[in-house]
Amino acid sequence: MGRSYSHDLRERVVGFVEAGHSQVEATPDITMPELAARMAAATGMKADPAVLSRFLCRLGFTYKKGADGVGMRTRGRP
Repeated sequence: MGRSYSHDLRERVVGFVEAGHSQVEATPDITMPELAARMAAATGMKADPAVLSRFLCRLGFTYKKGADGVGMRTRGRP
């Protein structure tokens, strides 16, 4: 069985999150068409959402569905 984290570490993590440094709910999931639109607005480069999807898959990102049936991208394991 694994060991639990020290009380000191737990307090530091709680302080870090309370200071607003947590990424939980910071940015919602984005769809490929939304990503393509943001990229076009930011850089002027247009790319088809399918091309972006294939590119991200080549970089090691995978497409997984959550328990509610909605898909989400996650970084694949090396």
